[in-house]
Amino acid sequence: MFLFFNRLLPGFCIVLLLLLATVEITRAQYSFSARLTDENSKAINSATVALFETRDSLLQRATVSDSDGAIRFEGLSLASYYIRIMTIDYSDTSVSIAPAQLSEGRVIKIVLRPKTTDLNAVVVTSAKPLVERKIDRIVFNVENSVSVIGGDAIDALQKAPGVMVHEDNVSLAGKNSVKVMLNDQPLQVAGEDLIAFLKTISADDISRIEVITNPSAAYDAEGNSGIINIVLKKSRRKGLNGNVKAGYTQNKHGTTDAGGSLNYSNDRLNFYSSYNAAWGAEAATERMEIDYPDQRWTKYNTRKVAVANINGLVGTDYKLTKKTTVGIMYNGGYSAPDFNGHITNPIYSYAGPLDSVIRTHTHTLQSAAINSINLNLQYLPGTSGKKLTVDADYFSDVESKNRDVYSSTYPGDSSAPSSSSQTKSIATQQISVYTLKSDLILPYKFVTITVGGKLSFIENNTPASYYNVVNNILYPDSSNTDHFIYKENTQALYASASKEVGKWSMQAGLRGEYTETSGDSKSYSQTNNSSYFRLFPTAYVSYKKNDDNTFSLTYGRRIERPEYWSTNPFKYYSTPYYYGEGNPFLQPSFSNNIELVHNWKNLLNSTFFFSATNNGIDKITEVSDTSNLIVIDYLNFLAIYTYGITETLTLGKLKWLESNSQVTLYHTDAHSSYSGTVADTRSFSCSINTDNTFIFNKARTVMADVNFSYQFPEVEGILINSAHYRLDFGIKLMTPNKKWLIAVNATDILRSEQFASNTTMSGIHQYSYGYYDMQGGRVTVFYKFGKSISPQRVHSSGNEEERRRAQ
Repeated sequence: MFLFFNRLLPGFCIVLLLLLATVEITRAQYSFSARLTDENSKAINSATVALFETRDSLLQRATVSDSDGAIRFEGLSLASYYIRIMTIDYSDTSVSIAPAQLSEGRVIKIVLRPKTTDLNAVVVTSAKPLVERKIDRIVFNVENSVSVIGGDAIDALQKAPGVMVHEDNVSLAGKNSVKVMLNDQPLQVAGEDLIAFLKTISADDISRIEVITNPSAAYDAEGNSGIINIVLKKSRRKGLNGNVKAGYTQNKHGTTDAGGSLNYSNDRLNFYSSYNAAWGAEAATERMEIDYPDQRWTKYNTRKVAVANINGLVGTDYKLTKKTTVGIMYNGGYSAPDFNGHITNPIYSYAGPLDSVIRTHTHTLQSAAINSINLNLQYLPGTSGKKLTVDADYFSDVESKNRDVYSSTYPGDSSAPSSSSQTKSIATQQISVYTLKSDLILPYKFVTITVGGKLSFIENNTPASYYNVVNNILYPDSSNTDHFIYKENTQALYASASKEVGKWSMQAGLRGEYTETSGDSKSYSQTNNSSYFRLFPTAYVSYKKNDDNTFSLTYGRRIERPEYWSTNPFKYYSTPYYYGEGNPFLQPSFSNNIELVHNWKNLLNSTFFFSATNNGIDKITEVSDTSNLIVIDYLNFLAIYTYGITETLTLGKLKWLESNSQVTLYHTDAHSSYSGTVADTRSFSCSINTDNTFIFNKARTVMADVNFSYQFPEVEGILINSAHYRLDFGIKLMTPNKKWLIAVNATDILRSEQFASNTTMSGIHQYSYGYYDMQGGRVTVFYKFGKSISPQRVHSSGNEEERRRAQ
């Protein structure tokens, strides 16, 4: 890896120096001026005015109006902005700024309206809507959701529009794989490990969830269906502030959680921290049926998991000069679940009664320690809106799984076993990720250019041992023991250009990624090396016909690389007849995505989409009618074509209701090249989701949520999934000063979030079912302390994609 790093670092440094040189020789400037008055044209002085860029809602500048009510912002890039005006005697006001208004000599008149002077009135501060639709993403403002208070990141994802969460998968309605990021940083874990890690993050620490179906060239190309970016809260309050909380959740078993945050901010320093812990138990019920030619095998699995999770975040930003800000952020989590599974396998002969029963008890002690560190620099050269950011990241995931399997076979209805066995497996996974990333924004009068690059170095070291246990003595099984080392190094460069002309907005980008991989199985004496270079173009065109109608067309090419664990050939046994293994020969899959969007009055949004995925990766469950073995493996064998329409209705102007409803109607056509599966699986499907917040008073201290989702039967790879639905309810009560908060939530009230699917493999029909303890209630109490809000810089790290694939 170091040889590889030494070979590429000089090239990256040259690119970075060229970017810095370009900063110094480029001098484009834009400005915005306005005058604040009341309804009688009287100047309003001493008003605080904050400037935000529309595309990401991040604070860019702040100023105070002078004695003539004048404000001015200089050194702006050619982009869309909005300002937020706050003053004591007048209502808070937000005003959009189009690129055409960024011109010298032009002064916009802004009229402010006085606040209500009723002494009994309560001052109401505006809040972001629960769901926002932006040009390239849908934003779910988690901090404004009643129903996720006291929950975790999984609870928050389940409420995000169009996001689907299963036991080991996060996806979008009507689409396949998606990349999960944390603070713009790819998570390097996937499957069940991803779900376990997200459960350590409190939903109360999440600011928003961004669903980006066609990311720009500035993002990693990973994720065939786009990106889900979870953005954590950072301190935005001057002085010392924070909160403490405690909660209790009762599903089948109970879980207690506690946590808090402590933050401090002044004009130059911004410190933020949070801590959360949860302990208790969870339950799951699973069933699988396999119809062999002469027998039916049924597997019942009831599982109890004792959970113990902690998660912490601490960071600081420091403004060295007016132009330079540096920061450091640490995020870490530790979980130690204890799994106890009881599996019953009754085997019936079609011609007669019960043939035999296999009873298996599994006990798995698992631990996972995840640590990440981000060092970042932001430099604003000159006054022309240029911005240089540099991120250096380290990510580490150390996991261990010690699994004992006790199995006995009982003939017929006998209570005495005819045979018994005991096995033990010990596996560890050590993932280390180093990334270096730089981005530069260059605004010119004619066009705005963004360029950047990224280096990523990944190593996954997974030793695993397997033993047969006889009379408590461990006997090594060399045929099932392995030491697998996977390395992946990727270098990327990108450039994009954006331009706004009248009612038209355009952006085009190109990203190139060169990847080298190596998979080395020490026990099997097998090494697989691969290298490839791919280009990923993106394009966006938007047309604002009038204030009520906006049209946009987007295109993007994406890649889905294999998860690290899916390439590991180690066999992981659930029962003596059921195990899963990875495939070291897996290759990446690629997709092309097109979207046509129409927005009407920010009320109704229509999205027509098409996606084509080639060389798709999926797991298959192979069964043998001779040995009765059930093997889960991973292959490149799918070509998937999906098209559909999503209609989103947003109601945000009613005083008593905020509502976001989404309906997605889509058709999936999956072609399999694997001979053991059905060649073509296709069907129409529909996903319905509605989130509704009821506001019972002007101060917004009494609110309730009613949320409902319904997924019709759908095709997912080679599986046909059955319908499932969910109804949730929540209520939030706050004291008049909003210091104390109590939230009560009921989840999956109808116990209907039950997952079932079926497929046919080698002529043998398979059916599976699972319910993962969704129904329950939660009570959370908060106490907040600190001063009023004052916006601060928000930064994300640079290795989000690598972190996602480790989970």
